[in-house]
This record gives sequence, structure tokens and C-alpha cells, in this order.
Amino acid sequence: ALAPARAARRLRSAVGLPERDGLLVRAVEADSPAGRAGIQRGDLLVSVEGRALASIDDLFDALEAAAGDGRGLAVGVVRGTEEREVSVAL
Repeated sequence: ALAPARAARRLRSAVGLPERDGLLVRAVEADSPAGRAGIQRGDLLVSVEGRALASIDDLFDALEAAAGDGRGLAVGVVRGTEEREVSVAL
């Protein structure tokens, strides 16, 4: 479950973190591709395959483009103030 970018900016600001564009993870199923990649509730998804995520549609477009090709997606994740990249196997 994801929250849109505007909600993510407000929530990060409310808890004293720098505002950042991205999609806020509200929930992750443990046995899902995101869960297996280590994505957690509260993470901010900021990029996929090097392209910024400005909307949920950007994420869906990347997922659709990668569907069926057997490779994973490189997803930029911010947890607190730490940014890292994880590979999500589809």
C-alpha cells in the first residue's frame, strides 16, 4: 500500500525529516516481492531504474515494462535520512 507524493512530503516534514518527493510505503506483505527485497512500512520509494517516482503511475509503468522479462527492478529507497537502492525480483 502506498501513499501519494504529497502525503509523503507532509508526513516527512511533520516528523522533522527533510521533504522529499516519492511514494510512502504504508504496508508491505511479507511474502511479496517488495517484502523479500527488504522494503518496509515507512520507506519512501524515490526512484525506479534510475528515474524519479513522481506518482504511483510512474511505478506502475515501470512494473508493466519489466513484467515477464525475468529481471528485477532497481528501486531507490529512503529510510529516515539514509538512501539506498534495492533490487526487487518480480
